[in-house]
Amino acid sequence: MRLNRKIILFSFFLVLVFLSLSSVTSADVIVTGSNTTTEIQSIISGGTEDIVLEGNFNNLSTLNINRSIKISGNNAIITRNSSVSGSLTLFNITASNVIIENLIIRG
Repeated sequence: MRLNRKIILFSFFLVLVFLSLSSVTSADVIVTGSNTTTEIQSIISGGTEDIVLEGNFNNLSTLNINRSIKISGNNAIITRNSSVSGSLTLFNITASNVIIENLIIRG
């Protein structure tokens, strides 16, 4: 009986460990291509530590990043705002510890 109890407790512990290893945490905010530049900027400025971009983002303008943050792409394609002539800075980064990964940027 004691052995069964130990096995059950060990199994329960393993399940908890695997649940904690999830790639998307509750602190992550999923942002889709339907979000505007203003909405994305609000999320960046709002204090979220990790943002996951999903889908196609068309006509984005400059996003100002002035704090530590991780922005990851999950099949995300970002296309610059076509109404802006000349060059456009997509990410204006003025903070340290900023990670931007797995994004395709066009334009």
